[in-house]
Amino acid sequence: MSDPAITLQDSAPRRSQAVGFLAGIIVICGSLFGLFGLALTGTMITLAIAAPGLVFFSPIIIPAVLSLLLIIAGFMFSGGCLAAALAATVWMCRYMAGKSPLGSEQLDYLTTKFGGKATTSDG
Repeated sequence: MSDPAITLQDSAPRRSQAVGFLAGIIVICGSLFGLFGLALTGTMITLAIAAPGLVFFSPIIIPAVLSLLLIIAGFMFSGGCLAAALAATVWMCRYMAGKSPLGSEQLDYLTTKFGGKATTSDG
């Protein structure tokens, strides 16, 4: 039988790595979701401001085209932030599961190169 003290000591670094990794997921995805929300809010505000102009200047095509381009750009940016957040979440979950997603070799190389200097709290 294995010694319980050895098992707990072996699993302690894995737990701290998992907690740190989950904190990274929260920070990255929270930032991207925040950008998504800001872009979507900006798009809605632009739409609310541009709608009266579209109605008032309906015979003139240039304000309508400019407004539509701004609205489309806003939706594309917010959708891109959402897609990046989802892709980062999926990549991190696959990496934690040990499925070796694209780019994990470079991350592992940098981890061994720096030897965990960025993650240790020792003075």
